[in-house]
Amino acid sequence: MKASRPLNRFINFGILWMFGITILRGLYKPNDWAEAHWLIDYEFGFLKRALPGTLLHPFITQQTAETTITIVSTTLLGIFFIALAWMCLDLLRTFGYKLEALLTTLVFLTSPYIVMSAYLNGYYDNLLILLSIAGILLVRQEKHLLAAIVMTVGILIHENIFLVGLPSVLFATVYYQTQKDGQFNLKIILRRALPFLLPVLAFIALFLFQSYCLNGDLLRSQLSAYLSQFEFIERNRDKTVPDAFTVSFLDYTERQSQFFMARIFNKNYLITILPTLISMLLFAGNIIPKNKNKKILLILLITISLVPLSLHLIARDTSRIWTFPLIAAFLGLWTISKNADKIKFTNTFRILYIIACAAVIIHNIFLETPLMGGLSERYSNNMRLGLYLPAFALIYIVHFIARKKYENIPS
Repeated sequence: MKASRPLNRFINFGILWMFGITILRGLYKPNDWAEAHWLIDYEFGFLKRALPGTLLHPFITQQTAETTITIVSTTLLGIFFIALAWMCLDLLRTFGYKLEALLTTLVFLTSPYIVMSAYLNGYYDNLLILLSIAGILLVRQEKHLLAAIVMTVGILIHENIFLVGLPSVLFATVYYQTQKDGQFNLKIILRRALPFLLPVLAFIALFLFQSYCLNGDLLRSQLSAYLSQFEFIERNRDKTVPDAFTVSFLDYTERQSQFFMARIFNKNYLITILPTLISMLLFAGNIIPKNKNKKILLILLITISLVPLSLHLIARDTSRIWTFPLIAAFLGLWTISKNADKIKFTNTFRILYIIACAAVIIHNIFLETPLMGGLSERYSNNMRLGLYLPAFALIYIVHFIARKKYENIPS
């Protein structure tokens, strides 16, 4: 909306209001599982996920640990949500606040991923996505080595970034190369992606160490004794968290892989996640520059969106894993938007897409995202209607006025 910056601010306010309500639906203080992770550091050896605890260790005592963890993790969560808001508003500015872009943004900001991210306060997931965003920005500036170092740090924070964030950064490497060189040149892509062997090697080192170098029984007893010193670590987390730190990836695969197909084809999660995912992929497919590389890029985007679901092979937190494709798709969509074509939906498809997005937003607003730990979302349906409706009305009215006043703004 080049001609209407004041109107943009009203729309931004409505968007951020809806985003804030979605956050509050799932926001909780860090749970015992997350808090226990922040207490474990490299004093126990080269463990996966031990970097954050090592960095925090000098600042905590038994008396201050819980408060410090809550402050640090909630601050990081806030920074994460600010980053998502900035990305969404950046995407809208890129496409001139066109209705298709506006609705796609609202689809994401009301999605189960946002609710789950708020619930995961204290988990490392949000920090991993912040690092992935930084990696994409560095790739955009052709600082591939720095991006690879950032991803390597992410591996040391939590190995999930190998499947959730690293593919998005590699996709950015491929996308920006094809846009710069005008072709999909595998040799050039491999040369630019070469620094990303660093996080791959870091992951392999963790894998080998966890599989063959740990004395699991001894370490579990040490970690259990250590965590039991902290009174706020309850619900048997002084036993289950050490298990998570010491069991090898191979053992986790043996335990969990038998449930993989049931988790992938769980109809409840398919109904919960697919509407948002398909909406974002359709929009992304429309804005990828129309050249001989488009099909390859679209296939890669779909692939990086689905790759996180392979975590079902080694982990049982199904509801959490099912939301990862949404952030992977959004990172890809935002990457594409920097060198995208204009929105070129045909008139018929545009109308169908707008109707579908509106339906998905309503679906997301009244959806009960399956959380973990026996917790559930806040707000009844009537309360959600009362909280979301004013913001949605503001966005619609202002956009309608803008269309009438400025002929260059389509509704």
